[in-house]
Amino acid sequence: MGKQPQQTTNKIFETNPVIKVFDNPTNMRVMITLIDAGGQPLSVTDISNQANINQQSFYNNEELLLEYNLIEKADKIGNATRYKTNLEEPHVQALMDLYDTMIDQQ
Repeated sequence: MGKQPQQTTNKIFETNPVIKVFDNPTNMRVMITLIDAGGQPLSVTDISNQANINQQSFYNNEELLLEYNLIEKADKIGNATRYKTNLEEPHVQALMDLYDTMIDQQ
């Protein structure tokens, strides 16, 4: 079997949802922060502080995380929307399992 053409390989990376979401370290930091919260809702300020990102970085990635149902808007306190992991999403469960396994191995 020969190599796949470069163009086909690039297309796979462009359309792959795992790469779209996790190629950006901000998304992984947000997900880990929300997983660590154990399903409790966090404000953008709390997420930003705990994930060590700025709030604009969260907002730049919010739509993609919502689109793939990895996070959800939990509620609003005043003007502040709070977010949590979507624990019913199988992808989130798989990520939590991977995270737990890797933490346990340390």
